[in-house]
Amino acid sequence: MASSNSIHLLQQYALLTSILQDRFHDFLPRLSKRRLRSETERNEAGMYLCYWFASLYVVVEGWQKLGLHDPDVDKLLASPNVEFLREYRDGIFRFDENFLDGDAMGGSIPLNQKTVSWAEELYDAFVRYLNQWEAVTKCGAQQMQ
Repeated sequence: MASSNSIHLLQQYALLTSILQDRFHDFLPRLSKRRLRSETERNEAGMYLCYWFASLYVVVEGWQKLGLHDPDVDKLLASPNVEFLREYRDGIFRFDENFLDGDAMGGSIPLNQKTVSWAEELYDAFVRYLNQWEAVTKCGAQQMQ
């Protein structure tokens, strides 16, 4: 069984992921309409996407390492997209001369709206589980007092 401290740490990683996801979503309206004004804006949107996916994989790693289980999360983790996230994590946090090549990340899994939607669903499932865990933990602590 995972310790409370470990699950709290996983919550912190999920919070950091949320910040990056939110920043990427700030660009979505303009990105979907191809209205990013400059190469700098396009690069910034891409940067937030890459760091969001990389940090989401860290949450996946923590989940697996802690041996946590939830039907919704486990179903989403059965997707080949998990490998896609791992490749983003590796590409972002390890030097790779081929990182920006189209085939370097994601292998045969294309980056598209379905992939982004899957990542959002996975994040939401993690948050639901972690929020439920926190609520149960607080109730248990109050009952012990």
